[in-house]
Amino acid sequence: MKSLIIKATIVAFISTFTFYANAGFHLEPNIDYTLSGEWEQGNADDDLSMLLIGVKLGYQAPMGLQVGGDIQIGAGSIDAGNSDFDSAQVDFGAYLGYQSPIGIRASFSYYLGSALAIDGAGDPTYTGNGFRLGVGYSFKRQNLSWLAVNLNYSIRSYDEIDDNFTIGSQSLINDFETESIMLSVSFPFNFGR
Repeated sequence: MKSLIIKATIVAFISTFTFYANAGFHLEPNIDYTLSGEWEQGNADDDLSMLLIGVKLGYQAPMGLQVGGDIQIGAGSIDAGNSDFDSAQVDFGAYLGYQSPIGIRASFSYYLGSALAIDGAGDPTYTGNGFRLGVGYSFKRQNLSWLAVNLNYSIRSYDEIDDNFTIGSQSLINDFETESIMLSVSFPFNFGR
């Protein structure tokens, strides 16, 4: 009986050590460019374009499952009729992803906080939340495991505004929403594997 307990303890120790030896810290800087984007508020809508840089920080499990935080910062322009307005965007949230052994990857980010500042009448800053759904390919099989190309679909919904015309933030009657398809180049690194 004693030898069975010792053997079970050794197997449990080796299994636990192997799990942690294959797991690791995940770091993934990225650059996103809008291929197609638009905004909408009530009956008004028009185009938008953004260039975002960001980073995912988290943990990658042995079977390719990833979980962690996602931060995006960027700048772009928003069209409104015949005018173009410069804008800045900041997103922070959590992500869940999967990296297959053959390089196919998928990810979902939920942005708990998103802010969009527009240089224009009243310099409004919209706040809300959103999500990003992505699919891509990592060049692991070509010995370029540090490079991935992704296609992302994003929606953000802003329900509050803070501008020069009001004191403090105000709830919007009609949410200001953005929707975009973005091409992303990312640089995934895993440490501790």
